[in-house]
Amino acid sequence: MPFPISLKTTHYTSLIKAQKNRFFPPVYNLKSTFGFALLILSLSGCSVFTPQNQASTRLKPVEIDLHKTPIQSALIAEFSLARGEKKQAVEFYLALAISEQNSTLAEKATLIALSLNDPALIIQSTDIWLSLDKKATNSYSIRFRAFAIQGNKDQVANTIVRAYEESIPFDFLNRTINSFATTPKYLAIINEAIHLLPQDLQSQTEIRSALIHTVYLQGDFKSAKEAAQTLLSENKNNKAPLPSDIYFILGLTQKQDGELQEAIQTLKQGLALYPEEYTLISSLIDFEMNDKNFKSAKDHYHNATLPALYKAQLSIHYISLLIQHKRPADALKALTSIDYQASGFTDRFYFLEANAYADLDKKNTAIEKLKHVNGQLFTTATEQIIIWLYDLKKEREINDFVATRFEQRQNTETILNVMQYHEDKEEPQLALELAKIILNQSSDMNDVRYKKALLEDSLGNWHETEKELRFLLKKEPNNANYLNALGYTLLVRSQQYSEAIDLISSAYRLDPDNPAVIDSLGWGYFLNGNFVKAESLLNKAWGLLPDAEIAAHYGEALWAQEKYDEAVAVWQEALNGSPNHPSLKETLNRLHPSMLE
Repeated sequence: MPFPISLKTTHYTSLIKAQKNRFFPPVYNLKSTFGFALLILSLSGCSVFTPQNQASTRLKPVEIDLHKTPIQSALIAEFSLARGEKKQAVEFYLALAISEQNSTLAEKATLIALSLNDPALIIQSTDIWLSLDKKATNSYSIRFRAFAIQGNKDQVANTIVRAYEESIPFDFLNRTINSFATTPKYLAIINEAIHLLPQDLQSQTEIRSALIHTVYLQGDFKSAKEAAQTLLSENKNNKAPLPSDIYFILGLTQKQDGELQEAIQTLKQGLALYPEEYTLISSLIDFEMNDKNFKSAKDHYHNATLPALYKAQLSIHYISLLIQHKRPADALKALTSIDYQASGFTDRFYFLEANAYADLDKKNTAIEKLKHVNGQLFTTATEQIIIWLYDLKKEREINDFVATRFEQRQNTETILNVMQYHEDKEEPQLALELAKIILNQSSDMNDVRYKKALLEDSLGNWHETEKELRFLLKKEPNNANYLNALGYTLLVRSQQYSEAIDLISSAYRLDPDNPAVIDSLGWGYFLNGNFVKAESLLNKAWGLLPDAEIAAHYGEALWAQEKYDEAVAVWQEALNGSPNHPSLKETLNRLHPSMLE
C-alpha cells in the first residue's frame, strides 16, 4: 500500500478518503441561536451572556508612585519583573505592600500572579490585597475564579459570603460562570458552592440567577427553564428588574421546547428593560425569523441602539439569518448601508455578500466579492471560489487562480485540498498540473511532491512516481512513508523485488505499527510465495485499518490458502464501504467475479 497516510499531519487520510466534505460550508450554515451567539461574540472576546454595558473583567495596569514608596524596594521589584522573574516580583511587591500598607502594590502583585496563571499565587496576592482594602471589588472576582479552578467549593462559597458582607456587586458571578461555559467541572464546583451558602443568601436574586446559569450551561435545560420562570413570576411586583440573562436563558429554553411564541414574548419583555442588550436583540431577531415575521425582525434590527462594535456584530447576525432563510436580496439590501472597512469585519461582510450573490445564481459576482477576503477567511474564501468555479464549468481557471493565491499565503494544506478536490471531480490531470505549478514556485513542498507521486502512479506514470520518491528520500532518508511508498511501487511495478523488500523492511523498522507499511510487507511475502507470513501481516494491517486495498491483499492471501469463506467475508466488508475501489474490483474480477454482480 504505497500512499497510506500523512507525512506530517493527521488530516491527510481524510483528504484522500472523504475530501468532498472538507470544503467549508457557507458562513451562514449555523444550527442554533446559541451557537451563533457564541461565534459572533467570540470575535470580540465577549461572553455570550455578559451584557454589553458591564465592566470588563480585565484590570487596568497599576501605576506606582515612587515618591510615596520606598524607591529601593520598588526598583528591585520592577527589575525582577523586567528580567522575567515574575514570581520573585510578586513576592517583592507583596512584602512592600504589607510594609507600606499599600493596596495598590498588592493589586500590582495580583496582576503579575494572574499573568503567571498560578491560582495559589493569585489567592495569596488577593489575601493581602483584601487585608488592605476590603472593598477591592476586582479582588473578589479574581478569587472566585481562582478557587473554582482549584476545585475549592468551600472557598468559592466563602468568597461570595465575603462579597455580600462588604456590599460588593455580584456582577462577577455571572461573568465568571459565562467564562466557564465550556468547562463543566468548574461549573459543577460553583453549583456546589452556591448550595453551601446560607439559606438567606441563596434566596438573593443574583445568587439564584447565577445558579440558573450554571444549571443551563451544564445542560439541564428543564431545571433552568423552571427556575427562570419561577424567578420571573415571583418578581412581578418587584420594581427592581431581574438580570437580562434570565430572560435570555428562559427564551432559549422555551424555543428548545417548541414554545416559539412564548420565547419571543420573553425576549421582548427583557428587551423592554434592557433595550441595549445585544443577546436579547440578536436572539429576538433570530426567533422572529423562525416565526416568518421578517418585518418585525427588520424593525428590531434597524431600531437597535448599540455601540459600533455590537452593531456590526448584529449586522453580521441579521444578514446571515436572511441568507439562511433564503432571502438573499434582502441581505444585499441590508449590506448596502454598511461601511465594511469601518465595521472591523470587512472579510466577513464580503463573505456574506458573496453568499447572497451565489444564492441569486450570480456566482461570477460572488467570486469577485470573495477575492476581497484577505484575513482569517482567506483560505475558506479560496476553497469556496474553487467550488463555484466548478459549478460554472470554469475548472480550467482554477490552477492559475490558486497559484496566485499561493504566492500570497504559502499554505500547503490548501494546495492538497484543491488537488484532492480535482480528483473528486474526476480531473486528476488538473490536480497533477497544479502540483507541477506549485513545485515550480517552491520545490521544497514535500507534501505536494508526495501527492504528485501518488497522482503519477494512478495515471500510469510510475517511473515519475519512482523519480519523485527517490528525490524525497534524498532529503529525508529515514522517512518511513517515503521508504514504504517507493518500496511498494517497485514491488508491484517492477522486477526490483530485492530493493523493494529492503525499502519496505526499513520502513517497517522505523514504523512497525503503520498499517500501510505492514500491508506492503505482507504483500511482499505473498508475492514471494510465503502465504502464511503474508496472512499474519495482512490480518494485522486489516485490523488496524479496514481499507479496501488492504482487504484486497488480505483476501487474496486467504484465498491462496483455500480459506474461501474467510476471504469472501473480508472482501464483502470492504465492498460495503468501498464498492468502486479499483484494487478491490481488480482482485474480485480475477478471483470471484460473482461478488461484483
